[in-house]
Parts: sequence; C-alpha cells; structure tokens
Amino acid sequence: MKGVNLEKVKLFHQISLSDECKSVILGSILGDGSLKLYQGYKNARLSIRHSAIQKDYLLWKIEKLSEINNPKSLQIQNPTGFSVHEKLLYQSSSNIELTKLYNLTYKKNKLVIRRTWLNNMTPLSLAI
Repeated sequence: MKGVNLEKVKLFHQISLSDECKSVILGSILGDGSLKLYQGYKNARLSIRHSAIQKDYLLWKIEKLSEINNPKSLQIQNPTGFSVHEKLLYQSSSNIELTKLYNLTYKKNKLVIRRTWLNNMTPLSLAI
C-alpha cells in the first residue's frame, strides 16, 4: 500500500478497545470531540461537548463508550455567548489505549487527518 505506514496500521489494530468504541471515538474526533493529553497527565482522555438539546444523542454515545467512562464523565456547563442552552461535557477516564489512539491521530496536540486511521473508519464512525 503506497503512502500508508503499515506499522501505524498494525498499532491501530493493537489498541485494546472494542471496534464499536474505536468507531465512536474516530467519528467524534472528526466532529464534536477531541482526544486531549493534558499537561502533567500520563494518558489521554476523550472530550465531547454538545448542547443540552442533543442530550439523547450524547447519552447514546456515552453508552457506546462504556469502556472508557468514569462516574464523573458527564458534566453540565452554563450557556456560553454562542447559545442560550446549557452544554453537556463528556470526559472519559484517562487511559493508555486512548493515548495510543492519540499518538496515531494527533501531532503536537493538533488532529492530523491521515489515511492510516481514516481507513479504519466504519459506517458508525461516518454516521457520527
């Protein structure tokens, strides 16, 4: 496969999260979510923010991400200048598997769109 880093393809398949969880993460980081590796932390976490109007959709995603949830994953935020509606913030637990995925999708804390991981998008990823 010309232009595809086979080692990174192999690393993607070694991430020990379910295919469904990885699909939701990949779809989310292309849209309303991000993987973050905060300064002083060893591992990355997934953050997703939605308006309270989209609560059911976010709760559905959270259900699909059960492997990386923690008891305080969902938080309510006050409205910002962009909307009069409350915001819902999801933050996963920090996790070594998310760090591996972060290293495959980000460079210098910026999402980098690469064929290596786009090839792993599923219909679920694209729907998200």
